[in-house]
Amino acid sequence: MKFVCSSDTHGFHDKLLVPEGDVFIFAGDFSDRFRDIDKFNQFLGTLSHKYKLIIFGNHELLYQNRSNSIADLLTNGILLNNSELTINGIKIWGMPWLGDIQSIPHGSDILITHIPPFGQGDLKYERHLGSKELLEKIQIVKPKYHVFGHIHESYGISKCVINDHEIICLNVAAITGFDDISNPPMIFEL
Repeated sequence: MKFVCSSDTHGFHDKLLVPEGDVFIFAGDFSDRFRDIDKFNQFLGTLSHKYKLIIFGNHELLYQNRSNSIADLLTNGILLNNSELTINGIKIWGMPWLGDIQSIPHGSDILITHIPPFGQGDLKYERHLGSKELLEKIQIVKPKYHVFGHIHESYGISKCVINDHEIICLNVAAITGFDDISNPPMIFEL
């Protein structure tokens, strides 16, 4: 299966060039100052991916507390809110900005969070801004892929190796600043 991943478009999602694939993963921050969720839903509707998975980032805090009713507005995607979806035997866990790190289950193949784990795709102003608790959890859960964003300046791929198990960490932030799309979606197959 081909996974196409992005995050942090901050209202510029209509400028994102999304490659074809089976699953589109969006790791939070589609809004900028709470722009209309309808526009993001319309964008999702233009994508041909069979599955479109979304989690909320810190810019969706207004929506996160009302996620049950908001999920009804995302008719063109599937909102993961501390929840799992299995596609063709691949277990995917999605955790939003204020998610419960300890609820991430063992056996997750793909982990989607908005925040990065400490030391992986989290460098800004020469400081690591990722979560140490999340790093400890992924060292236990050992997903194959960890998809996140939030730290715009650290777009890229890194590897975390724990006892010969490799976790591919993808910071898929689409923008570097807050003015336009500068980074393409990342693709992996599983």
